[in-house]
Amino acid sequence: MRTEKDVEIEMPKISIVNTKALRIARVEEDKTQSDIADLLNISRGTYSKKENGLINITIDEAVAIAEDLQMDFNKFNKVFANERLKREKLEYIRRS
Repeated sequence: MRTEKDVEIEMPKISIVNTKALRIARVEEDKTQSDIADLLNISRGTYSKKENGLINITIDEAVAIAEDLQMDFNKFNKVFANERLKREKLEYIRRS
């Protein structure tokens, strides 16, 4: 019988990242990939894969990156595009 301890909780991931905008935001703040990797407690190679869209970024990672890079709400939305949120926004606009 599985218990609550046996069930691994997976953090939601952001499926689409505007990789160019993320790289620009990082460079504008004079941060290296190693700086962001250290912030996230991952290797630089793993962060590079995340920044290039090869590995998904978790919501917690996106928030940490946004805070470190001093992103406002608009910039956050430009960099971290979440398909579910986009669909919900389109549905809202259609209903209005």
